Amino acid sequence: MKLQMGDVEVTLTLPLRFQSQLAQVGGASVVNLLQRACAALEGNESVSTLVEALSTAAYERSWEKLHCGSWKSVESVWRESFGYSSVLQKPRLELPHEILRDEVVAPQLDFPIRRLEMPTLEEFRRDVMLNNAPVIITGAMEFWPALGREAGLDRAWKDLRYLRRVAGWRTVPVEVGSSYLGDDWGQELMTVNEFLDRHIIPPLLTKENTDPATETGQPEDGEKLGYLAQHRLFDQIPVLGRDIITPDYCTVQRIEDGEEEDEDITVNGWFGPGRTVSPLHFDPKDNVLCQIVGAKYLRLYAPEESSKLYPVEGLLSNTSQVQVENPDDVQFPNFCRAKYVECVLREGEMLYIPPTYWHYVRSLSTSFSVSFWWT
Repeated sequence: MKLQMGDVEVTLTLPLRFQSQLAQVGGASVVNLLQRACAALEGNESVSTLVEALSTAAYERSWEKLHCGSWKSVESVWRESFGYSSVLQKPRLELPHEILRDEVVAPQLDFPIRRLEMPTLEEFRRDVMLNNAPVIITGAMEFWPALGREAGLDRAWKDLRYLRRVAGWRTVPVEVGSSYLGDDWGQELMTVNEFLDRHIIPPLLTKENTDPATETGQPEDGEKLGYLAQHRLFDQIPVLGRDIITPDYCTVQRIEDGEEEDEDITVNGWFGPGRTVSPLHFDPKDNVLCQIVGAKYLRLYAPEESSKLYPVEGLLSNTSQVQVENPDDVQFPNFCRAKYVECVLREGEMLYIPPTYWHYVRSLSTSFSVSFWWT
């Protein structure tokens, strides 16, 4: 059987020795699944739904055997089975809606935010926190399982199959509409699977016709954007919480003898398609925003610029009335005079946002972020 892996053609065979040994240790059903998947590929050059179902079933049964009890007690033939089923799944990576890509067309930055390569905690406190200076920190997320780098791909969040497997049937609140300031804004309860099928996958199938770097607002087909925003997802689904690591920077206090209490850290998930927008607003706490999938454009204004940002009156006084990338110069004449810094936050990067710093956020692609708030 021949598989096409990008530009390389690979031949895959299931040795009789392997089939016999796997059957002898209780894996006859997995042998059958792999044989049927191979036969389906032999008869059709494309990766069919049947092959996907068969290879996934073999993969999951092999994975269960490898992770049940001590690894030393697992027959080595199960490792081979896991390998074969993984290879059979490999062609599925060519489908854009199965593995989220990190291809992003980013806007030109006029006032870029400073970047630091994994500063020490003392450097972070002295040079960043006490100066109330926004900064992008790189190199501090490489071992997060959710990122799928040093820790391997098994728990990478860009793999929608993984998200479906561990969270697909959990019900979550989804914001629907342009933004929480819009008349069309509302919330709906749906399962993670429904959220993926309605709001994540459809834009990916037509993304070649759009450019999130320059477009904002609703999709052209009129379907409202859906955004799983500011949700304590990891309290609800702890298995996802084990895929991320609270940054050490969240233990840093402005007062040197302040108590370090992990329970004071609020962790939220932000998951949505390209073009989702969080209006210009500020939060009262220190914030580290960690980008796991995709990229976001952010623009930040210091608290000293507040008089030029036209806050909403009343309960939403922490939110600006201005549409940042399409301001009404007549209604908000001083906005153009407000000084700002900006960035494109990419996978594996974290952005420190000081308390009461105004920030506007727009997703440039399908995006999954995690924010950590602390005081």
